[in-house]
Amino acid sequence: SLWTGVAARGSAPYKTVVTHGFVLDNEGRKMSKSLGNVVDPGDVCKQFGADILRLWVASSDFKNDVRISQALLKQMSEVYRKIRNTARYMISNLFDFDPATDKVSYNELT
Repeated sequence: SLWTGVAARGSAPYKTVVTHGFVLDNEGRKMSKSLGNVVDPGDVCKQFGADILRLWVASSDFKNDVRISQALLKQMSEVYRKIRNTARYMISNLFDFDPATDKVSYNELT
């Protein structure tokens, strides 16, 4: 850790650190058990699936505070469904594609 490295060696064990802001609720308040606004990742995975949680993390700007709520996760699940359905549609169109007979030469592409 940073503190251990500085104490033991007199300098940080790494040159740079990437960190993130706080995770906030939908109203911009800090997550707190006493406020009852904590979103449990385990519950999110059970309700929406781990891919929705991954998509939320990937779409968040780590440089700033990030918000999470049931409404936002529901929106992420709809985005994920659209991405997944589009990918499935595109893959299904490749069912009988044979590169030996169906490919287009580079010169024919416009």
